Amino acid sequence: MVFTTILTVSAYVLMALLSVIMLHLGGLFLRRSWRHASSLAAEFINIFGPVGLGAVLLWQALDHAAGPVEILPLPSSLKAAAFCLYLAGCLCYVELHGLLSRGYSLRILVDLLERGEAASMDSLKAAYGGGLGVRGMVVKRVRTLANLRLLHFQDDQVGPLTPLGKLIAVISSSLRALLRLEMVG
Repeated sequence: MVFTTILTVSAYVLMALLSVIMLHLGGLFLRRSWRHASSLAAEFINIFGPVGLGAVLLWQALDHAAGPVEILPLPSSLKAAAFCLYLAGCLCYVELHGLLSRGYSLRILVDLLERGEAASMDSLKAAYGGGLGVRGMVVKRVRTLANLRLLHFQDDQVGPLTPLGKLIAVISSSLRALLRLEMVG
């Protein structure tokens, strides 16, 4: 009976995670089809909305699930463990999505695969950033940061940072130093 309970709770966690992924991807699809510019609020809502909704639905499902004895509710420790597993799954999804959509090195591997596994350095540079080249990729990323209101960008001038941008930069720099990470893309 305990195994059945754990299996049921695991199925609830998996269903909640799949719901988050579908809602997030659906939100990205709608935003792209409407050609809606990135904003911090839109990004926040598009990821934390589904995560929050999934958490509420998971908690409700766990409240209505029966424990080892049919009439007993699930133990709080099992609910907390399921909730932590759900949050860890959400974090893994967000990290994987970011890595696959913005990873420099992975993009080079994909470009090489599409070109028959070999290309000149100049052709890789030219194709980078959705065909905009390395310069275009940097401009695209700066525009995204400006749309998220993390920095100011006009004509060819980048900066200064907004207060939120400065806060994020300070936190990121501190975390890099704490974790002894080298500067990466």
